[in-house]
Amino acid sequence: IFFTRCGNGTYSSGDLFGIDYQQAFEYFSPAAAMGHTQAMIYLGFMYQCGDYVQKNIPMAREWYQKGADLGDKAAAHYLLNLK
Repeated sequence: IFFTRCGNGTYSSGDLFGIDYQQAFEYFSPAAAMGHTQAMIYLGFMYQCGDYVQKNIPMAREWYQKGADLGDKAAAHYLLNLK
């Protein structure tokens, strides 16, 4: 489980359970590139909150959009609620 909280109602287990964000990023990046929508959402979280990567809202939006375009309802939800 990998969640983050940075203003859109999502919660981070990273702070609670010591997520290795570098390892997570290295895992999620190729998975997202292969079309895994959950990985796209996790990358969106990372870019939205600046976990391991520099905070980048346009990049977060891009990852959420890619997931939503593949029919992922959670990605669509996060896209709509992105501030």
